Amino acid sequence: MDKIFRLIGLAFRANKVLYGIKAMDAITNKKAFLVVLSDDASDNTKKKVLDKCAYYQVPVKSVNSRNELSKCIGKKDIVMIAIIEEGFANSILKA
Repeated sequence: MDKIFRLIGLAFRANKVLYGIKAMDAITNKKAFLVVLSDDASDNTKKKVLDKCAYYQVPVKSVNSRNELSKCIGKKDIVMIAIIEEGFANSILKA
């Protein structure tokens, strides 16, 4: 898991990570190559994200907690991010 969070942090510093409403827009606009979703997100959020990702055929990677996800990009209370660069997305999926 540490490798995943290091890759997410690197992608964030390279401006290849979106979060919040911009991440949902990236899925809709087919710019997202991967969505990372925390397991402790609300059921409603999980359903919205998973349904949208299934429709637009975007892979989803789960992580244990929102604290770890938030910490790796230096923001507070982040439950979902979108990776918008294919190389980073593939690396995270392999890790």
